[in-house]
Amino acid sequence: MTPAVVELKDVSVCFRSRKGWLRRRDSDIHAVSEVSLAVQPAEILALVGESGCGKTTLGRVALGLTRPTAGTVTYLGEQV
Repeated sequence: MTPAVVELKDVSVCFRSRKGWLRRRDSDIHAVSEVSLAVQPAEILALVGESGCGKTTLGRVALGLTRPTAGTVTYLGEQV
């Protein structure tokens, strides 16, 4: 069996948000939470969902443009 072109296992992405000017409060924004998927050779994948649900963030992780907070990303069987 050929390895997946790209595989995401339990990928999560959190961004730190700072609020306030005098009293700084940090909070985490969970953009993607524990997502797993695999794209096989010659397979087409579509991400569909509401605005702000993490589609772009997940795509950026799959392309290597954003590092996941947790989980693994694999290209052709090699973890990156």
